Amino acid sequence: MAADELVPFAIKLGSPLLRAHRARGTGSVLLAAGDARGALAALRRAVDDWVELRAPYDEARTRLLIADGLPRPCDLDGAEMERRAAGSTLEALGRTVSQP
Repeated sequence: MAADELVPFAIKLGSPLLRAHRARGTGSVLLAAGDARGALAALRRAVDDWVELRAPYDEARTRLLIADGLPRPCDLDGAEMERRAAGSTLEALGRTVSQP
């Protein structure tokens, strides 16, 4: 997977930015492949890095991916919570979020 090519650089540089991009890329691919559990783990790591980097837009976009990956109907509340958090952040940034 292309995101795996960032691993040596992220480790060598210890860069939260590279880790965040790699984790979001990995999560996106796993989500598309139907591996919600693996995707959610990667996407949550990405959110942690975006928070550390103070990158609210990227954090919000990643939270939307998390909401898409939460199992339905088991975790509708969790998905809604992620969508609201992302929507609030995007609204504060002057952006809008499209509803699923």
